[in-house]
Amino acid sequence: MRRARVSTRQAWLGLLLGLLTFLSAGFRPFLSTADVGGQSLSHPQGLALTEATAGPQISARAAVLYDVDADRVLFERDAHARLAPASLTKLATALVALGRLDMQQIVTAGDEIRVADLGGVTVGLVPGDRATAEQLLYGILLTSGNDAALTLAAGTGGSVDQFVGWMNELAGQLGMRDTHFVNPHGLDEAEHYSTAYDMLLLARAALRQPDIAKAAAMPKASIGGWNYNNTNELLGQYPGVDGVKTGTTDEAGQCLIASATRAGRRVLTVVMGSDDRYADTRALLDFYYEHYAWLDMGLPANAFTTLTPDDAGRARYLAPVGAAQAFLARWEYPWQRISLRLDGSEGRASFYYHADYIAAEMPLRVAAP
Repeated sequence: MRRARVSTRQAWLGLLLGLLTFLSAGFRPFLSTADVGGQSLSHPQGLALTEATAGPQISARAAVLYDVDADRVLFERDAHARLAPASLTKLATALVALGRLDMQQIVTAGDEIRVADLGGVTVGLVPGDRATAEQLLYGILLTSGNDAALTLAAGTGGSVDQFVGWMNELAGQLGMRDTHFVNPHGLDEAEHYSTAYDMLLLARAALRQPDIAKAAAMPKASIGGWNYNNTNELLGQYPGVDGVKTGTTDEAGQCLIASATRAGRRVLTVVMGSDDRYADTRALLDFYYEHYAWLDMGLPANAFTTLTPDDAGRARYLAPVGAAQAFLARWEYPWQRISLRLDGSEGRASFYYHADYIAAEMPLRVAAP
């Protein structure tokens, strides 16, 4: 994944386009800038590009907006600032534990939950209680129980310190360069920190684990007499939201990693140090759906795709093999152009947008009506 950040050049581009758009509002000429391949922008394109460059209005200290399938960071704010991650930490706890335990393995709560300061939320464990790894996993991901996180960590690693060492190894494997874990629950401690960008990497990896993805998407659950209510209030309230994890401490403020999936395409958001994590996340998701989209690429039957008849005089045309989609900003829509290449009975259609950027490609075949 690209370690993208909003560059100075992009910021100046936004200011330039905003000024040009303002100046052109009365008579609406075409705008042109070398930063977009030297091509002309219509007035609506200029407005759309200016809005996309400005980004959404949010309160969060740090934030990231990311399209998973396109592998593109679309907006970020202080994405590499080291901050307290609160219970977002528990995604790493869940990943490490599920890499070493079977879901039905029994774990016994020990003295780690008696001696620890568990502030915040617990599921009510006491030393000697027995639970499956699955019950503890749901206690971590839905209820965000600090005692469940400690119990799962000690039961997996033999000691909490060993387990936290594995968490830091996982962070290194995922490329989380600005993350260091000190505990498995995320309560504030010196040298326990991460970034919005690193939390994005963690969430992307966690959602590839089916048990985690399933649990994070459930507003409520009941397993073996344990009842859970998910702390993520966007579940069932914002279309497509299917995870992922909340977190709150005095130092971290309000934090939230959210996933939204529509038509099989997933977008991830991270907000840290927010005054209102749900308002901020809604703003990020609204911004995404207003300014970006996955478009179905088609190849209409017309003179452009019609070939000369074969030796027997039968009509021939180019037909797509399968389907293709392109991920585009809405201001890019008017710039579509198609290039066709044919070699014998097979070929390829390339869908270009500004400059020489290929947004999608589609295999072709020669067909008869």
